[in-house]
Amino acid sequence: VCSKIERKSWAFNNEAVSDRETGLVWELSPSAIRMNWSDSVSTCWQENIGGRGGWHLATIEELSTLVDRTGSP
Repeated sequence: VCSKIERKSWAFNNEAVSDRETGLVWELSPSAIRMNWSDSVSTCWQENIGGRGGWHLATIEELSTLVDRTGSP
């Protein structure tokens, strides 16, 4: 999920990854099922990942933090 190993740590019973730089927590194995926006929002809200609920669909700004713009591997 994160481009640099020191930037991430496991969270919520190893079902999520915490990005230490942004403070965001990402589901480790998100669903690959295609859904419309409304169903995606509802599905995220109902998720229980590592015993935690209340998840939300990532915003464009949150997704952009996953992009490594430095060009390094």
